[in-house]
Amino acid sequence: MPMQLEDITIPSRMHVNWNTDMNKGIQQITPPGITNKVRRTPANSALPDGEVITIVTNGANDEIAAQAALRLEQEGIPAKVVHGRYVANSEAHRSGETSDGVSAFLILDPDYEGTATGASLPDLSKTSKSTRTVSSLRLDPAPADTSPTHRSNQSRVDRIVQTVRSFKQKDLPHQRVRPDAHNRFDSAGSGRDAISKEFWKRPEIGEQFELSEDLLQRELDLVKAARLSDEVEAFFDAYSQVGDRTRFLWQWCVHGAELTTISNVAPQWRRHVCDTKVLSIMLCVLMDDVADEQGNQPLLEVLMKIIEGQPTPAMQSFSATDRRTAEVTQYLSQIYERRISEYPLHDVYKRLLEFDLMQYFNTMRYSCLLNENLSLLNVTEHELYLPHAMHMMSFSTLDLMCTPEFDVHELGRFREAIWHAQCMGRVGNLLSTWEREIEQTDFTSGVFARAVIKGDLNVDQLNASDAPAIEAAILGGGHEQYFLNRWHEHRECLKTKLAEIHSVDLHGFVEAQERFFRMHLACRGAI
Repeated sequence: MPMQLEDITIPSRMHVNWNTDMNKGIQQITPPGITNKVRRTPANSALPDGEVITIVTNGANDEIAAQAALRLEQEGIPAKVVHGRYVANSEAHRSGETSDGVSAFLILDPDYEGTATGASLPDLSKTSKSTRTVSSLRLDPAPADTSPTHRSNQSRVDRIVQTVRSFKQKDLPHQRVRPDAHNRFDSAGSGRDAISKEFWKRPEIGEQFELSEDLLQRELDLVKAARLSDEVEAFFDAYSQVGDRTRFLWQWCVHGAELTTISNVAPQWRRHVCDTKVLSIMLCVLMDDVADEQGNQPLLEVLMKIIEGQPTPAMQSFSATDRRTAEVTQYLSQIYERRISEYPLHDVYKRLLEFDLMQYFNTMRYSCLLNENLSLLNVTEHELYLPHAMHMMSFSTLDLMCTPEFDVHELGRFREAIWHAQCMGRVGNLLSTWEREIEQTDFTSGVFARAVIKGDLNVDQLNASDAPAIEAAILGGGHEQYFLNRWHEHRECLKTKLAEIHSVDLHGFVEAQERFFRMHLACRGAI
């Protein structure tokens, strides 16, 4: 059998660059070994075993190839690593053993001694009917004095990943929905009709984005198939003592966290970070319900103080339900603090995370103000405050706490990219929740703000909760379409950052945001 880096632990030799104080200079730090285990097929993949990209290495670039394969797998492109000496010298490839089920070969540094040479390429391309592409990539070493070791290694990993992405679509393994996937989530399950016709109108903005029912169905099936980890199950049990959101929401959150976490997060921390994000969402849902549904400003202030780690105020004047909500919030908040304190770069980004969370608290205060006085509604402040309700800035900071290879010099550009992604997420959220929010008399969504500003609705109609009139005004005024156009604009801005950020991979992140948007629409009315 060909050698595969399936169970081999590769200690990282990369020097990583980060700011250890955020006020002091940049320091070079060599972290302990990182375990990279490249599986032939990801555990959550619906692909048949064997349909993979094979990266052929030469011995000198095994670690770089393994890191690239890991990132490809995190993007849903199964990859394996095979040593070139085996491919060049073994009889196996001539009998098809090496290439059975392989979607494409990528040979690194083909002229390196011991690696599959140019003469081997035609043989590889003919050994299996399932092999479609054989390509090669020369990884020229960067001069030692022009870039830190981790930067040059990272650039090679980036080049491998980008080369695989550039293969023709037909040459890449395709993710498939399993035959036993759940039935379609229809209006009987969501309480809402199918997506309105406005969504199928393509705005003339930038590159077209496919929004078909098949793609929405695929995301819905993946949400329904999501499983809560034991840790998230425990969080859910505690939350359910005071909250009434269903398991489906947390399945949705689990899938969304896994999808949108940047691929460069250290593998041993990835599952932990995703679960921490779901825990963070539970805490935010507790506050969101207090702010938007109850309009309980005093309780909201107590919950925010608890999450900030301040002493819990006296609560004798609060109801028993409110006191229990505070107790559950404190319990979950303490777990959250313990979890994030374990992250390798927690101390580096702690103050930034605190700042991100303050923006969310400010959004909750703004929501309370809006629901107290709907005359405040306007699109400008909606787009300034409400995107923070998506938590993506704070989530990206959690990612950085577990991403030693990130170059802090790119922090500003990285956060600008995340801001656009957060705005994209907010559009998906408001398009999928505004109908439900009419019933809850929660009018903080941007579609209500724009309808009021454009004169299609007035505050009296909102205060009267005239649901048919409100819904007709939103649909008839093109307010959904306006925000869909805004989503496209933010998407184009996010894509411009791809060439500016090199220490983390944003190509897969852009694709993840597109899928995240489909996730929202697929679950319209149910989250």
